[in-house]
Amino acid sequence: MAWLRVTLKAEPGLAEKISAGFEDLGAIAVTLSGDPDTPIFDEPEVEPASWTTVTVSGMFEDSVNVEDLLQTLTKRNDLKDLPTHHIESLADEDWERVWMDRYQPIHIGGRLWICPSWQTPPQPDAINVVLDPGLAFGSGTHPTTQLCLSWLANRSLTDKTLLDYGCGSGVLAIAALKLGCQQAWGVDVDAQALVASRDNAQANQVADRLDLCHPDKLDPALKVDVVVANILAQTLISLASNLIARVSPGGTLLLSGILNDQAEQVAARFDHSFNIQRRQQEDWSLLVATPKTGKIEEN
Repeated sequence: MAWLRVTLKAEPGLAEKISAGFEDLGAIAVTLSGDPDTPIFDEPEVEPASWTTVTVSGMFEDSVNVEDLLQTLTKRNDLKDLPTHHIESLADEDWERVWMDRYQPIHIGGRLWICPSWQTPPQPDAINVVLDPGLAFGSGTHPTTQLCLSWLANRSLTDKTLLDYGCGSGVLAIAALKLGCQQAWGVDVDAQALVASRDNAQANQVADRLDLCHPDKLDPALKVDVVVANILAQTLISLASNLIARVSPGGTLLLSGILNDQAEQVAARFDHSFNIQRRQQEDWSLLVATPKTGKIEEN
């Protein structure tokens, strides 16, 4: 049997509706991915308008009338026309291989790898985070995620605690736990992200050490050794007081999801209480913030 893959790009709100429409209309698989230049985030307290373009792909049996399908989606969403779309035919043995071949093991550095479940880890004795791409952001491929993972991989995390603020797939918290973290927390406003994080934690045998919840449900008194927030620059600025309040004395705050030309603006919101170092990968920056001597000011 041959298969049809229908792919289009849309703003996130419409992309979510199209994804649901694909499923309602018989898609056997639906994938969402972000613009390669800008990550998609489900961050606490950020509006969807801050997100970027999403690519939606639906796989259908070749008997499906694609024109009827597209017309149905257009009417359901009150559109004059659907966004530009692409239709391709794949042989039965090709479509799954094409999708799976896109995701190869990623060597973050030193002892840490991110590996899809269907791939054999290149270094079985290394620390391998098993992670399959899904609906929640964070498959380990984007520079922002890799910057955070690289920092974690090169630190002693034994008996440390960590908060992943805007956890997406949970990859950062899971990696930290496998690197020796004693306990981690992950928060996200998107219920799908929390489900994905729980599933991924179970796949990596660390679910008993990862607490997941909506940010509003997080213990107000919680302070941890490492706070990591891989979200958007303006969101980091708006959440600054909240993030600062979560850092234990002597702890570290990792801020990412920041374009290089936004780094100074973000750093300025935190440098009253933190010494800040900057790392870069391609067009993206990671700010590593450690408290200055004395009390952390939460202004």
